[in-house]
Amino acid sequence: MDAWTRLVDESRDAQMEFLSHRDEADSTRVEGAAGKAWDKRLRHFLRKYFKKFKGQRAVAPGPSSWRVALWSAAGTYVLVFMLTSINWRVRSLTRASPALPSPTYNRTDWETREKTEKDSSFFLLINSMGAVAATIAAAPTSPLAQPRNIFFGHLIAGTLTLMLDYLCNPKFGITAFPVWVAAPLCPALSMGVQARLGILHPPSCSACVIYTLANGGDSNAGGAPYVQSVRWFYIACPLLLDSVLLIMAGSIFNNLNKTRSYPLYW
Repeated sequence: MDAWTRLVDESRDAQMEFLSHRDEADSTRVEGAAGKAWDKRLRHFLRKYFKKFKGQRAVAPGPSSWRVALWSAAGTYVLVFMLTSINWRVRSLTRASPALPSPTYNRTDWETREKTEKDSSFFLLINSMGAVAATIAAAPTSPLAQPRNIFFGHLIAGTLTLMLDYLCNPKFGITAFPVWVAAPLCPALSMGVQARLGILHPPSCSACVIYTLANGGDSNAGGAPYVQSVRWFYIACPLLLDSVLLIMAGSIFNNLNKTRSYPLYW
């Protein structure tokens, strides 16, 4: 019986040892297979990723005719000139200090004019409107240039920017994050909301950055102190007012050309 018991125990131990080695081998094989699968997926991703840099074999649109190029240039000039002329006239009438005789750019009166501009709290023009005007004049058939995209894109961008300003502007006593973090965050959120609603208008992101960088009047970063002086009125003017003016002027100008029709939809 003792011999039989020892034989049974040895047989059981041998079986357990065999099963243990088999489990270890299976585990090693599974880990190896998982590692190979992950490595294969990574190589596949990298191949596809770097292949995209070669281009997608799409045909470039090519140059436009002189007629189209000149019409686009003229339209951009007319639309931007409308805003700059109205803006200069309105600011000359509403600025706090006496107006200068003419909008010249002589070095002798540069400092005086710069101070005069900062004294005014009403303005009609911001830099991003140049991109909006060019989009309407040069690409009137683009979905990004349609009235709903321009108007609601700026409305969304301005609203989100003013809301985030309460979290990064020291004047409100809250600095959840610095200005250099808020400056890219505002257009990022704006693009996300616009994309979700189907009313993308990328130039509106510039309006976010212009207002955010005006925090503290950082002129080196493109900020202007008077931009933030209007607070929530910034949405109405310049953003929405400029949008309406550019849409109206773009419709009048583009439809003078028999080959153009603007807008495609409202």
